Amino acid sequence: MISCRFRHTAAESRALQAVSKGVRPVTYTTLVAGVTAIGTGLGLGLAVLIGRALDLASPWPIAGWPALAVTVGLFFWLAHRFDGTTMGDFPEVPEQTVTLADDGVTAADAHCETRWNWTAFRGWSEREGALALSLPDGRWLLLPLRGFADEADIAEARAMIAARLPAV
Repeated sequence: MISCRFRHTAAESRALQAVSKGVRPVTYTTLVAGVTAIGTGLGLGLAVLIGRALDLASPWPIAGWPALAVTVGLFFWLAHRFDGTTMGDFPEVPEQTVTLADDGVTAADAHCETRWNWTAFRGWSEREGALALSLPDGRWLLLPLRGFADEADIAEARAMIAARLPAV
């Protein structure tokens, strides 16, 4: 059993996002735009229902303009506030320990533990100072070489992974 204990740096997090195929982080701006579009649709639908209930020729003056003004203002404020950040950017990423064993791989931090059998991975590669294990959904489990105790553990980890997974 070999352990790798580390905390991902910002550069490693960006590298993970770059190599993860089909897994695109949602920006706060995209989230705000989606919520705003749904809110506007619901607000306008409610304005039409209120207008029909009150038998008004046009419900727009009662609920439409104020709802639209608040929604647009909220959108621009939130978009400006969170622009450029992603929901995957956390200020404090907990220290993580990944353990390689004969029966599989376990990743654990202070909040959770995830366990994979070796067959859960498509393959592996060594890139940018890390051993990278590829998952079928396009994500990667990145094991920075600096997280291993010594060179002997790194060599043993390479051998264990290479014996079980094809290089990709």
